[in-house]
Amino acid sequence: MLVIEGIDYTPKKMFKKESGTIERIPLANVGNCRIFIKVIENYIKQNNINS
Repeated sequence: MLVIEGIDYTPKKMFKKESGTIERIPLANVGNCRIFIKVIENYIKQNNINS
C-alpha cells in the first residue's frame, strides 16, 4: 500500500483521531507496480528524502 501523508497530517494517538490529509493507494490498483516502486525508490535516492 502506498501511503501519502500531507504536511498537515497527524496520526491517531491514544484518545485523539487522526487529522489532516492522507491518501492510501493499494498497489494492486497501480498498473505496473514493480516499475512504479522502482521509480519511487529512484526519486527518493536522487532527492535525499528520508522515509
